[in-house]
Amino acid sequence: MSKADNLASLPVSSSNIDITGYAKVSLVELANSNSVTYDLSQGNIARWNRNSSIVDATNTLTITGTSGGTLDGMGFSIMAYNGDANSDRSITFAGGSGISIYYGDSSTITWSGPTQHTIISGLVFDSATVVINNIAMTGNV
Repeated sequence: MSKADNLASLPVSSSNIDITGYAKVSLVELANSNSVTYDLSQGNIARWNRNSSIVDATNTLTITGTSGGTLDGMGFSIMAYNGDANSDRSITFAGGSGISIYYGDSSTITWSGPTQHTIISGLVFDSATVVINNIAMTGNV
């Protein structure tokens, strides 16, 4: 059987396919500050570029924008850069009004350094619940 025959034998739908949910695909730039708010309704990817020579030892990232349930099930990522050449730093996660943040070991993670990136990913479970995870980069090529 040829590839064309295989393709011809696949089922075809003549009906519309409904996909429920909402995703705002957009890059959000977070301020170069030790305390920032990420409004998920603005986009599903954020860049937190702490490119100053001294990054504060303690940083807070507050997540907002999930109310009403329109973002239920949405995935998001935060690309964070620690530009301090001297040391690791910490990021503590907080939820905006009425939002609970669920995490693995701690609501505070190590933001690898010096001059390293961290990837934080998450899912909006419902309008009051956000689940997060992170991966610290340990090198580059």
